[in-house]
Amino acid sequence: MTAEIANIITFLGANVVRLVPWLGPAGTAVFALLLLWPRLRGKWRERRIRGAIERCGLDFVKDVTLPDGMDGVTHIDYLLLMPNEIVVADLKRYQGILFGAEYIDRWTQVLGSKSFKFPNPLFKNELDVMAVKARAPAVPVSGRVIFTDEGDFPKGRPSGVSLVATLADDLGVESSPGPILPSPAMAGAWEQLGAAASEGGAGRRAIDSGIVFAALLLGLSCAWALWMLRGILAG
Repeated sequence: MTAEIANIITFLGANVVRLVPWLGPAGTAVFALLLLWPRLRGKWRERRIRGAIERCGLDFVKDVTLPDGMDGVTHIDYLLLMPNEIVVADLKRYQGILFGAEYIDRWTQVLGSKSFKFPNPLFKNELDVMAVKARAPAVPVSGRVIFTDEGDFPKGRPSGVSLVATLADDLGVESSPGPILPSPAMAGAWEQLGAAASEGGAGRRAIDSGIVFAALLLGLSCAWALWMLRGILAG
């Protein structure tokens, strides 16, 4: 083993001049991958969360903007079409231990030895339900606040709160061998909400500048390496 290490050191010492120019593209590629990997992992995690939510409904609309009835607008993460109702769902991403109750103004997040306060999300969800009811007054509409599975409620979840992992059970979603169709009234209300959501800019996706920058760096490092390799082969 000692002889092998000595051979490697000897090889590197003899070829260090040749290896130095490759440090540029190699370093750029490593830096790009360090930027890219956590963002891609986050995108993958987000896709899993959204997929679990979207599978609970017969249909869904996401990123909905509707008038809030007070000369403003409200943003809703999801509208889910269920067989007998429309569910207004807001997604929250809080890690750690969580404490909250239905009528408490501020809830608590505990991360290690530190604690943080955040507004009761049920209040905002209730306003979102009212905004949807104004657009679909003839059908039942309910609200649901969904937390990612990175958070935990050790003293129990307040009414109207789900984790992503418990959402299907909380909504009473059952597997069925055949298609389940909404009632004509529900289908008509859903169509109106879909039109309103489109007017509000539903489904717009922001471009992650970090991913774009990292991808450009990675492409630059590859082009740099190819240019150097071409020079070596030409020589």
